[in-house]
Amino acid sequence: MPSNLPTRVLFEQLAQNAQPPNWIVDQLFVAGGVYLLAGQAKKGKKSMISMALSVAIASGLPFLGRKTVARPLIFCAMEDGYQQVGWRAKQMGFDVPTWREGFLQCAIGAVGAIEVVQLVQNGLRDTVVIIDPLVDYMGLFPELDENSAADVTKLLRSFQELARASNCTFIFVHHFNKSRETMRGSTALEAACEGYGESFPTQDDTIVKLVWTLRNGKGITTYVQVEADDRERLTVKEVDGSLVEKIDQATMEGFIMEYMLGAPLGYPISKATILDDLKASWSRTRGKMPGRDRVYDAIGRLVASGKLARLKKGFIVEPTYREGLEAQGRGGWN
Repeated sequence: MPSNLPTRVLFEQLAQNAQPPNWIVDQLFVAGGVYLLAGQAKKGKKSMISMALSVAIASGLPFLGRKTVARPLIFCAMEDGYQQVGWRAKQMGFDVPTWREGFLQCAIGAVGAIEVVQLVQNGLRDTVVIIDPLVDYMGLFPELDENSAADVTKLLRSFQELARASNCTFIFVHHFNKSRETMRGSTALEAACEGYGESFPTQDDTIVKLVWTLRNGKGITTYVQVEADDRERLTVKEVDGSLVEKIDQATMEGFIMEYMLGAPLGYPISKATILDDLKASWSRTRGKMPGRDRVYDAIGRLVASGKLARLKKGFIVEPTYREGLEAQGRGGWN
């Protein structure tokens, strides 16, 4: 779009000058946009995923099966030092470059991040900047409160203006809150960017469920495996989520049965009560609780398999099934 258009224009002028999105990673990241990638601390594998994204963009190689356009990229590691970043880079094979010379750089600490933003302000163009994590960058400005909608909107809007003026793309790595269900800070974060990805752990410690929400309303779900080989080399790749879904399905059924077996004998419990009581214990150990429909479907499967019985006021453990467990000397779910 030409930069010399007046403030007010006719719609036909806009339509005549419009161009399709300039995707850096197909259907995920557009040049000149601001994005978030969030997840649980230690379990979300977001730093590994963001480093794999860095290599893909700097090399023009596919990212999780999606077409990528090569761009210079600067990775701002604000919470790790040279040694930690260097070792992680070696694990991921960065010592054997696949990118064009000068296309992938790393800035360390607060000073490094500030210098990179100043470079963009002073004329750096067509570059992708990843800042890890957002909370450390906001910490450079004591007057900003991550829980204030006005403050986070002001910060991200300033980056949007900078991104559009420079055709640079900013991707912030972010943390989940203490509940491990949603991003920490104000929910205005979600509205103030072009899109965001949320990384949820699964029952396989090497695999996360990565859910992208984009401004156009499109949602994309990917299962990502981060795994080390016998030489401690890390690989980040997309995997088939069907098996992971089956594991999570069995885990949900187990959670429900443990809860029901601990309930007062013969006391019917409603679906809504089961859902509410499970939320806290699930989020403490496994992150975001699956949706209501998934829980209700699991209850239905347990009824169909003869482990739960449906009564007028709710559900109980099927007496014959409970007796069978007790006869085998097992009072809990098997």
